[in-house]
Amino acid sequence: MAVDERDLLFSGSLLNGLTDPDGKDVDIIHWCGVQNLSEEQKERFHEEFSALNVLERCAQADIITDFEVDGFATGSDRYVKVMATDWQALKDELRNEIAEIIRNEL
Repeated sequence: MAVDERDLLFSGSLLNGLTDPDGKDVDIIHWCGVQNLSEEQKERFHEEFSALNVLERCAQADIITDFEVDGFATGSDRYVKVMATDWQALKDELRNEIAEIIRNEL
């Protein structure tokens, strides 16, 4: 049996957001070390994008779907685990992705 060398970074869902392994809510802007955003930019970012949607753009993030819930009043949701072999490389990639989003999509 192969050993999984990835670290569990976050778990959660599209609608409920992500938490760290200790159960604390995760702000991906803070987690990856982005420091040069105004409060307005942070607010707009969080209104327009979910942490999971942004992490899905990152090759360093291994997103594993635990299960999906469909057909309730507000739509559907997907519960996931986010893992990475090199979490520092993921932080770097995520910083670049957030900068790209701020530059081009907000």
